[in-house]
Amino acid sequence: MHDGVATLDGKVETERDRQLINQIALGTPGVEDTINRITLIGVDSHIPRDAD
Repeated sequence: MHDGVATLDGKVETERDRQLINQIALGTPGVEDTINRITLIGVDSHIPRDAD
């Protein structure tokens, strides 16, 4: 974390997990924003993010 911005990195199976981790980070005291570099490795990895 730097200046209130948390960088998220890692791999998850679903877009829902990726979004949940981002929401948890944003709810953490001191975190004002995130850089979400979490990548998908599961069945949803081929679905574009704007497909919701």
